[in-house]
Amino acid sequence: VAAQACCKYMLGSDMKPTSLKDLSGGGLTGDVQGSKLSGGSYEDTMNKSAAPAGAAVAPVAGGVGGITMDEVAKHNTKADCWVVVAGQVLNVTSFLSEHPGGELAILTFAGKDATEEFNMIHPSDVIGKY
Repeated sequence: VAAQACCKYMLGSDMKPTSLKDLSGGGLTGDVQGSKLSGGSYEDTMNKSAAPAGAAVAPVAGGVGGITMDEVAKHNTKADCWVVVAGQVLNVTSFLSEHPGGELAILTFAGKDATEEFNMIHPSDVIGKY
């Protein structure tokens, strides 16, 4: 009721009754399931234990025994996407289509260190779950 009154105040005669269930494609039923019209939610697959194929992890290093940031920078496309999180190189190419926040969220940091932005959004154990 309060939201409706607020909308009526802000939109005046332009306000139209709308069903959130219709807007969400029926996704607001209370069931925890994949979002139909968005990138999804990290909860969609939180109980799955298998990591997606291609989510290879390697340490970043200045050279010996690791992968340099120069090498990571070469992998910056949808077809070949690596990111660095907390000193680990993640080949997330095959995970792009499964990412709950959508592909663009990862592709923005393709070939770069995404640690700061990643840590602002994700719980510390999320990489191990995927």
